[in-house]
Amino acid sequence: MKQFVHLHVHSNFSLLDGLPSPSMLARAARAKGMEALALTDHGTMGGIFKFWQACRREGVKPLLGSELYFVDDVDDHRVRKTAHLTVIARNAKGWRNLCKLSTASFVSGKFYLPRIDWKMLERWSEGLIVLSGCIQGRVQSSVLAGDVAAAREYYDRMTELTGGQFFIEYMPLAFSEQLVLNELLLPFIEEVGAQAVVTNDAHYLNREDRELYPLIMLAQTQGRIHSEVSNAWLKTRRELCETLNVVYPDVPRAFLTEAMDRTVEIAQSVTNFEIDTSNKYPEYIA
Repeated sequence: MKQFVHLHVHSNFSLLDGLPSPSMLARAARAKGMEALALTDHGTMGGIFKFWQACRREGVKPLLGSELYFVDDVDDHRVRKTAHLTVIARNAKGWRNLCKLSTASFVSGKFYLPRIDWKMLERWSEGLIVLSGCIQGRVQSSVLAGDVAAAREYYDRMTELTGGQFFIEYMPLAFSEQLVLNELLLPFIEEVGAQAVVTNDAHYLNREDRELYPLIMLAQTQGRIHSEVSNAWLKTRRELCETLNVVYPDVPRAFLTEAMDRTVEIAQSVTNFEIDTSNKYPEYIA
């Protein structure tokens, strides 16, 4: 069977929202025969170095990223709600820009959460692959709310800003709101001619771990939210196809096949750059 590359993955650095450590993810990817794997933790790159080291040991191509929190303007503190945006470094320049975005999200953009905005992306978008995020992404939430015009405006601006490196995430998860979204998302993707990728928003390693995930979500939300997500493990392509056949039998197979194949193309487009691990010391002026 063809390969599939997970481009949206969480480790335990997504605090109380991911189960495996970065090294566990790398080992699992090798054991499942995966050639490449991304790490995109919520609002942080804290696990990236461990992940990069572990992937190199295991012979898995590391795709270094983060699921960043996006707002139109970080200086506007009237708006607390953020949108999710999955960002992956495509080359050494993209890696440096991703580091700058992550740092700026804390230094300049922090308001309840570390955030980025249009100004930051316009300054540091070169070399980045940008995905639309989960159900809390701007495209997805706008489509779900029936505001297709807002979704189109955001899509067009992000596509232009990234030089065509913007992809719509189609998540074959089985909870009720995602089922509604995916039915609405297909016509939008066709209308705007978007490049879609299948992502599974993996939060744990294996099917057997799905009983644990709702527990950490209850801890995160202090008992307010019981997660409906039950199939967000690090699936092989075979397992993913099985899920799609059961949960989404009416979605055109050609669309799904192309969106799964595109994950491999994206992974292959990422260059094998090195991370500078040399010691850095402050310069003192006498």
